[in-house]
Amino acid sequence: MNSNKGLKVMLVINPISGNGKHGKYIPLIEKLQEENEWVLEMYQTEYAGHCKQLAQKAKLEYFDIFIVCGGDGTVNEACQELVGSKVKLAIIPAGSGNGLSNCLGIPKYEAGLHKMLSELSFRTIDTLLVNDKICTGLAGLGFDGHVAALFANLKTRGIKTYVKLAIQEYHKYKAEKVVIHAGTVNIECKPLLVAIANSDQFGNFARISPDSIPDDGIMEICILEKFPWYSAPFLASRLFRGKINKSHFLRIISATEVHIENPNLLPLHLDGEPAGNPENIVVKIAPSSLQIIVPKN
Repeated sequence: MNSNKGLKVMLVINPISGNGKHGKYIPLIEKLQEENEWVLEMYQTEYAGHCKQLAQKAKLEYFDIFIVCGGDGTVNEACQELVGSKVKLAIIPAGSGNGLSNCLGIPKYEAGLHKMLSELSFRTIDTLLVNDKICTGLAGLGFDGHVAALFANLKTRGIKTYVKLAIQEYHKYKAEKVVIHAGTVNIECKPLLVAIANSDQFGNFARISPDSIPDDGIMEICILEKFPWYSAPFLASRLFRGKINKSHFLRIISATEVHIENPNLLPLHLDGEPAGNPENIVVKIAPSSLQIIVPKN
């Protein structure tokens, strides 16, 4: 007997994430609905915060599965409500980066997604509390926060647009002082960026923290110095090969809590979405706080 039959399932599509070609996934979900007798509701997001509202509806109305078709920012919205609940999150990766789903081995193509959403195997992962806001994969302060803020205002999405923007902004960006307190470690520095990692990557398999595991009860604080422009190709190669942790430009500290003083009000992002310019940032690990559908081992 299939214990997954008759489940209440909500699908939420962000039509502007990634390349915007999300209609191809609807037949897949309808096929799964027919095969598994799901009680299915489908929505498209219409404004910022809409996915969060729909996730709240799913939680209050006792849905079993909440499927997000979108990128890390849309996933983050859902998790603001789903963390600590009994609703299991499923991701159809359709964003520009898909950092969390890549880290968890979630497939992008229909055959793999069909298998994963038929089996409904799940993993309970940690999340980050960043000034009491949920972050699932990675928070960043400095250059990546700066690029995230600019990217959010562009009409064109996708990885090519993001990379082009980052290259344009690199030479203009001035590194400023931050002070980092993590356990017994205290560091004053002027980094290019500080990434606080629950996942291993920014997205697109750019692994800033190759050893990060999203259910190990700890986070990694990755401090990347501003490097000479001629080092960029070598560092990029290491980043995509999962070996940037070998670079002398990067320092990584493991912790369960970190406090960052940000006197120059550098921009912050949470899962790629702009999160203001806070003067003080406190990040805590929330262990085993999110149930997420992953491929069966």
